Amino acid sequence: WKFVNTDRITLSIEDYPVNKIINTKQPLFNKIFGIINSTKPTITWVTVNGFPVVNSAGEIIETVISYDDITEQKNEEIELKNSEEKFKKAFLTSPESITITSMEGVYKDVNKGFTQISGYEYDEVIGKKSSEINIWSDISDRNYVVNSLKQHGVVENYVCQFKTKSGNIIYGMLSATTIELDGEDHVLLITRDITKIKNIEHDLLESNNRLNLILENTPIAIWDWDVVNDLWYTTPKYYTMLGYEPVSGNSDRSIWINRIHP
Repeated sequence: WKFVNTDRITLSIEDYPVNKIINTKQPLFNKIFGIINSTKPTITWVTVNGFPVVNSAGEIIETVISYDDITEQKNEEIELKNSEEKFKKAFLTSPESITITSMEGVYKDVNKGFTQISGYEYDEVIGKKSSEINIWSDISDRNYVVNSLKQHGVVENYVCQFKTKSGNIIYGMLSATTIELDGEDHVLLITRDITKIKNIEHDLLESNNRLNLILENTPIAIWDWDVVNDLWYTTPKYYTMLGYEPVSGNSDRSIWINRIHP
């Protein structure tokens, strides 16, 4: 076995607890060491306390050392540190907007994704309320998010509009949760800019509306067979051409099959 320090660096023999006490003739108080056993893949973490016992001549006649196993606590600290590092990297590098605010909406931290999407610089928002920079296009959306967090602790994939520094309106899909910082509840909010997607949806809807308008008013009978769902799409002219009342949209193919003359 061997000793390592808190950075998992192997110690020299001289720095082992008992040798440290003997060489320095000084006590050890709550020093943390890791012990690696060659037969085990894990580190046993211990808190070491010890002191030398000297005779009247000042010579060490024995050392008293205690080891307190803190492996579980230390592993939890390491896991927490790793989680914090992962969050920090995700926070700093994410292209999505990530903000941390108080429950009252005061910005405590924002990432680069926020500044790129909103147009605001870091120093322009920290310490200010979201209402001060008027970033919510509709304040009722913020009220909904806050109330939902108070009731459920989380909001997922909520779509609303935001106003950038330049005054442009953008669509965002946000998810939020409450986190505790310095003993107080805060809001962690992640927002994805979906403006391009919403614009495409709008353009497709307009295109479909124009196409439907053309089909509804064309003097030509048109039908389209949805093979997967076994439905026919027909224009009104298809009905009137055969003497039926005009209907548009999807219809059951069996209706038309039954009307075929033998």
